[in-house]
Amino acid sequence: SGEPLPMSALYNASDAEKEWQEVASQKGVTIPDGAMKHGRHQSRRFDVSKVSEATQQKICQILALDYCCLNFKLPKVCDNVGLYCALEQME
Repeated sequence: SGEPLPMSALYNASDAEKEWQEVASQKGVTIPDGAMKHGRHQSRRFDVSKVSEATQQKICQILALDYCCLNFKLPKVCDNVGLYCALEQME
């Protein structure tokens, strides 16, 4: 329908298994041990060290608004890119 879905909670994807367990617990559902990696022999991760600093800084520029709106600290690699979060009140 193109209508936005209501957002009732935000979770940190860096610890997704714990967060999904919390959602399941709130809904009265139990996720069996190991079921979070269902169909995978290993979790899906990529080697961040293979991403150049310039690429990481470009990602900072693209995602800066998300970091600021969600009140997440910008990654250290973003320090020298000239980004900051500020709230300006309009009159």
